[in-house]
Amino acid sequence: MKMKLLLLPLSLLFVLGGCSSNQSEGGQSSNSDPVNLVTLSETSISVPEERSHQLEATIDSSLERYLRFWSSENEDVATVDENGLVTAVKKGNTIVVIQVGQYYARCAVEVVDYLPNEVLSVTFSKDNYNLNVGDEYVLEPTVKLGEEEITDYEIAFESSNSNIATYLLDKSSIKAVGEGKCDILFTFTYLTYSVKELIYVNVYE
Repeated sequence: MKMKLLLLPLSLLFVLGGCSSNQSEGGQSSNSDPVNLVTLSETSISVPEERSHQLEATIDSSLERYLRFWSSENEDVATVDENGLVTAVKKGNTIVVIQVGQYYARCAVEVVDYLPNEVLSVTFSKDNYNLNVGDEYVLEPTVKLGEEEITDYEIAFESSNSNIATYLLDKSSIKAVGEGKCDILFTFTYLTYSVKELIYVNVYE
């Protein structure tokens, strides 16, 4: 009877000691709240078609050794790259997920119609250019969609007299060919937007 009384406290001590450990299998402290180990800057977003939205992930330092994987449940609606940039493809809904080890965070994505309220605009440093025969002058237009400056636009041009002046697409410059006056009409295109801009060229011998 006495031996049973002695064994009971020892067994309780062993159980309590095992439960008091706060180390996980990998040796990491388990004091952190698992729900907050991986979070996203937003849990739901609405993105117009053909536009992008940047998601920011916050990842606990205990997960630094794990790779990060971004994915979209429906890439026909929206895709996401390895940095969390969501790009809308067509109207619909999907879920974007970032996974780090066994932890993950999700963001609901709704792709909506793109209703453009921006205007494509072009400005040159000046409208009139005075050149000598043989000169080349590099044009540096500022192209904006609304207030956002863009660089990945396309250019088409038409000179009223290519024997006087023309435009070199590969050099982005006006080429003075012969004496006289002419104008060059530029067409700038970006996505579904287009705008025309005219410049005047005077070429001297």
